[in-house]
Amino acid sequence: MVGMPTRMSAALSNIASSDIMLFVGQLTPTYRIPFLMYVDGYEYKEIAADLGIPIGTVKSRIFNARLQLRTKLEFIR
Repeated sequence: MVGMPTRMSAALSNIASSDIMLFVGQLTPTYRIPFLMYVDGYEYKEIAADLGIPIGTVKSRIFNARLQLRTKLEFIR
């Protein structure tokens, strides 16, 4: 069946998810907190209000968190 995940692809997906969470945990709180809030569905303005920082700073921190994660994940490919 085309498009159906195999057990192997599901296992690899789980490994990737655990690696991602490991790397997210290694981010400093400055980047980790806004990134996780964004992933949880908060809007930029909500994150900014909750953390007491400008929206531009929120966007910058989330962007930088993504860059850091992307760099770390390139090593496990």
